[in-house]
Amino acid sequence: MSYNGAGGQRRISFWHCKWLNNFSLNDTFPNLFHSYPASKSCVVEIGSWSDSGWRWKFSFPSFVSGSLMPKEEEELRILLQEVSPTANA
Repeated sequence: MSYNGAGGQRRISFWHCKWLNNFSLNDTFPNLFHSYPASKSCVVEIGSWSDSGWRWKFSFPSFVSGSLMPKEEEELRILLQEVSPTANA
């Protein structure tokens, strides 16, 4: 089974493209973007499919998750709760 990114395209940049609500996540969450180790990742590379559906998987450095930017991280997680790439057979 192949998995396509939002809009049916596999190469949509998670941080740079305006794939969610017509804004880029790097502009909306600049602190997270600058600290994210895989800032060139595509949407489909920031999560995976499981039996229960799409699961976002973020790997922020511990200084981000632990103290400096928990509000931005939580806002991003809330924003993405109901969002997933499209799965095609």
